[in-house]
Amino acid sequence: MDDQLEDATCVLDAFHIVKLGTAAVDDVRRRIQQQTLGHRGRKGDALFGIRHVLRAGRERLTPRQQNRLASAFAAHPDHVAVEVAYQCAQDLSLEISRGCGLDRRNEWRKVLLAWDDTGC
Repeated sequence: MDDQLEDATCVLDAFHIVKLGTAAVDDVRRRIQQQTLGHRGRKGDALFGIRHVLRAGRERLTPRQQNRLASAFAAHPDHVAVEVAYQCAQDLSLEISRGCGLDRRNEWRKVLLAWDDTGC
């Protein structure tokens, strides 16, 4: 494709950047679920119970949902990875919502490339 579209510029819009962040949280949640319990999520599993809550913006969470998140994160020491992924995705979403001027786009390009190198 590169040889056919030499002058093309690769771009990501805000929706797809946030979508990638949310997908990363879900991937981390599933991986930790499998590592800690040895099976896919089931009814009653802490991480399985918050899978939909993790997709919501932190500013939109009800007190009950905030308590559910806190309980799930505290249920097992390994759940901290899910908490960190969630906080990163929320921070990413917040930064994207603030706007993307030219200077900010260059900053985000560096951040996204660094994030991609981590294998998240």
